Amino acid sequence: MVYLVGRVDDFRIYSRALSATEVASLMATSPASLLAAPATVTATAGTTQVALTWGTVTNATSYSVLRATTSGGPYTTVTTGLTSASYTDTGLTTGTTYYYVIVANSSTSQSVDSTQASAAAQ
Repeated sequence: MVYLVGRVDDFRIYSRALSATEVASLMATSPASLLAAPATVTATAGTTQVALTWGTVTNATSYSVLRATTSGGPYTTVTTGLTSASYTDTGLTTGTTYYYVIVANSSTSQSVDSTQASAAAQ
């Protein structure tokens, strides 16, 4: 049985129930620290590879590339710690369509997945 397919961000455990004021305060400060998802992700097929590019995200210090062979995932991490807004995924199977999402990272936050981009390796 699967209970959660996804990621949890900013998980906190408290020893007591928070008041409405405390919850409101947390929600008011959290969005400022969240990163936007990378935009304009493109995937370009090549010989046994797919070249990816995406728009940079303000305050992001690195990016992670996630890949699936089924549209919508589940995705597995291909690489992390990228500091540029591009990556070439190599060693792929010719004729297979690969689906990608990009995640922006900072020292305190992680974005949600970007929109999906796909390409079939040639």
